[in-house]
Amino acid sequence: MIDKHILDRVAPNAANWAAGSIVNGMGSMMQRFWRANNLIAQGTTNPNDAREHSVAWAAKGYGVLLHCEGQVGWNSDHIDTLHPGIIEMGVQCHKHMGVDAVYAAPLIWKTMFTKNVSSGLKREYRYICKRLKITPEKVEDPSQAAWHLYDTLFSRKEEQWLAPSPTDKPFKERHQILTLSLIDILREHVSF
Repeated sequence: MIDKHILDRVAPNAANWAAGSIVNGMGSMMQRFWRANNLIAQGTTNPNDAREHSVAWAAKGYGVLLHCEGQVGWNSDHIDTLHPGIIEMGVQCHKHMGVDAVYAAPLIWKTMFTKNVSSGLKREYRYICKRLKITPEKVEDPSQAAWHLYDTLFSRKEEQWLAPSPTDKPFKERHQILTLSLIDILREHVSF
């Protein structure tokens, strides 16, 4: 929503791309709201419609904002690999619609706390633990709290699918063990 907030200030008529689950996943009322606000569902059943709408919208002189890295990632000081979608649409505008100039401008922002929010984050951590029925641990670092939540939820999935692995193993190995176990379960129930 940060990108929508920024564009509402500088380019209110711009179209915005978002995950299909955001645009379509909250029922028909929200779907009408998002479409009325020119939010385009990425990964729709017919992605060409979304692209054609975006190209036509850009050709009218309005902006189109894509999450061109494909997915918003909260990666601290790392920028994900960019995908060529926005450039391809710019070239399409230029070639097929007689647009003289097409501009592709990267928009990158970084959010930072401007004061100590530790007590609020700890309160939120305890709330999430309570809602998920997880025993909270005494943690000082918010990243430790997040790890505890994700690790506990992953352990539950391991138990659910009878694929427990030692918790001292790296997450990647645990994930692979669970994935292979799920593949074995699928093989038992699906004939190829």
